[in-house]
Amino acid sequence: MLNPRERRLLTIVLVVVGGYIAYGLLQWFVLEPLRSRQAQLATLQTEISRKRLQQRQVLRAQEQYEAWLKKSLPSDIPRAQSMYQEFLLTAVSAAGLSDASVTTMPPSPQGDVMTRLPYTVRGRGSLRQLVELLRYFYGVDVLHEIRQLIVRRRNGGDELDIEMRVEAVALKDAPTEFEGTLKPTPESLAALGIEVSLTRLITEKNILSPYRPPPPIVGEAAARSAPPIDEREFIYAVGCVVAGGQEEIWFYDRLNNKLYRLREGESFEFGGVHGRVVRIDGRGVVLEVTESPPREVTVLLGQNLKQALQTGRAESAGEGDGGESAGVALSDSPP
Repeated sequence: MLNPRERRLLTIVLVVVGGYIAYGLLQWFVLEPLRSRQAQLATLQTEISRKRLQQRQVLRAQEQYEAWLKKSLPSDIPRAQSMYQEFLLTAVSAAGLSDASVTTMPPSPQGDVMTRLPYTVRGRGSLRQLVELLRYFYGVDVLHEIRQLIVRRRNGGDELDIEMRVEAVALKDAPTEFEGTLKPTPESLAALGIEVSLTRLITEKNILSPYRPPPPIVGEAAARSAPPIDEREFIYAVGCVVAGGQEEIWFYDRLNNKLYRLREGESFEFGGVHGRVVRIDGRGVVLEVTESPPREVTVLLGQNLKQALQTGRAESAGEGDGGESAGVALSDSPP
């Protein structure tokens, strides 16, 4: 017989073992099938979403194909070739090209879906006529495109050699009678955004013409368009330094990128002004300008030569009239 303690231990062991066995049975017969079903359900939902997406794509493709059928040339290939060739001849005639020709190339079947109809268009004309040809071409809403456009100037002039390789499409399921129109209308041009103002903008630029420089300006017009340059406006007093025990005044010519270093008593000639340096101080320099009669001019640091000469004349006029001599302020303009 088991004592109470042993019975309790046996009970605990049996409960633990039974729990493990029950969990294994639950895992095997309930949880695992449930997870498998959930995985299958997720796979089926993904497949349903993919099928629905394919269905929408098929519907869109079907709608697109039905729209293409309305724009396709007739499925009767000889009839389609004749119609489209007539359209191209009308287009080059409307654009006014000279020596125009339209060559029909052999059709190129593309399986059981469609047939490509290639053509080659050649002619001579101006840039405006080329733009009108393209406007006429794209103003017709059918399945066609320009595969290659070659434009060359003739003898360097404004006349152009134009070669255009065009391709139209006739779908197999298209009606034998063409339901659309092979003539541009104001509505079709407006729908495509092709306006007369756009063609005018292109032709006015004339991007294919050789460069022609503008005619030279002569006479009075040249004098008005090119006023004379006063070099004195570009000669500034930029520094006052001591070099070798002597003071120097530095003038910088911004127009000619030259630096002049002058000491007291030295002569100078720049900007059409002649003279010599009378005195140098920390604020600027006093120049004796050779004019008729000679006069002294104070040039402050940061001031250009023209400003100083005009200020000197104003002071001389004030002194001649008996007025007080006007003081000269430092210029705030940078050197």
